[in-house]
Amino acid sequence: MARAYVFGAVRATRRNATYAIRIVDDIVDPIEADVIAELMREKLQSRGDYAADIVVVQGAGKETLRLE
Repeated sequence: MARAYVFGAVRATRRNATYAIRIVDDIVDPIEADVIAELMREKLQSRGDYAADIVVVQGAGKETLRLE
């Protein structure tokens, strides 16, 4: 089964943004979360966004959310 992701961005300034990636219906270990964040960082850098912060979030609801 393919993993599903949802992401959004919050712009703090014109040059700096924080991107949140939520992993839907799956739990990954911290190493895999780092790999996902690095892949997103590479994609953003290819678009010219070099100062983005990446956050990986897991869980189905408020009670089970986990920040990596």
